[in-house]
Amino acid sequence: RKYRNVYDKEDVIPSIKIDDMKDVPDHISIDVEGAELLVLKGAEKTLKEHHPNIWVSVHPDMLISLYDQTKEDVLFFMDSCGYDAELLAIDHEEHWIFTPKAP
Repeated sequence: RKYRNVYDKEDVIPSIKIDDMKDVPDHISIDVEGAELLVLKGAEKTLKEHHPNIWVSVHPDMLISLYDQTKEDVLFFMDSCGYDAELLAIDHEEHWIFTPKAP
């Protein structure tokens, strides 16, 4: 699929919760311009039951301004789902990898 901006009104952008997908992913990459926690919450069951590796581009400013959420909310949520967090890089956003905690 080609990239489409969520604010483009000419097309309806289809969406589905990760938890509602027929096939369970073993890796997930997320770059959603501030809606990171919304996407992750739509995958909560998958995260807790199947533990895929997760790459997330976190946009701290957009989290706050658009969704009244923080990077710490994202980190806390992922910890509560059983994940360790590692910051990979920072440019205009923060690049994180979340891996399942060792048993």
